[in-house]
Amino acid sequence: LTKRFGTLTTPGFPSAFPLPFMCSWIINATGFEADSFVTLYLTQMYLTRGVKAVQYSFRNETTAIGRKELDELHTLRPRPYSVYRIKARYLEVQVNLDELVNANLRVERRFMDVYGFNITYEIQPNTSRIRSDTCNVANCTFNGHCYANHNY
Repeated sequence: LTKRFGTLTTPGFPSAFPLPFMCSWIINATGFEADSFVTLYLTQMYLTRGVKAVQYSFRNETTAIGRKELDELHTLRPRPYSVYRIKARYLEVQVNLDELVNANLRVERRFMDVYGFNITYEIQPNTSRIRSDTCNVANCTFNGHCYANHNY
């Protein structure tokens, strides 16, 4: 992925997707400012496990240099995160799920039929600020879905 912003989405989101599911997206920030950050907004993150981020100083199809595994990405932590800001020239978001048992957020009469995620990413210069008007399924108190695009 080489654009300044975009989305990462499980197949058929928000419907169920085939299992086992292994996939990765590589965000390439080399075409932007040298001090850029990759910002991930977990606006519709219904998975509670199986998604992680890995940063690289260089990455192509045959070579990976400076690999550093980061946290698992989800919104259910002692302090729910809806935004991750990562200084990386290459950021890989990996999904590895064998089954969905205890992997999807469930709230009776609210989220019984949603699966996977819809994550927005943005490559930002070091001088830019993280948006303060973001939401996710945890910190929007389950009152509804977050609908957003890159310029809301």
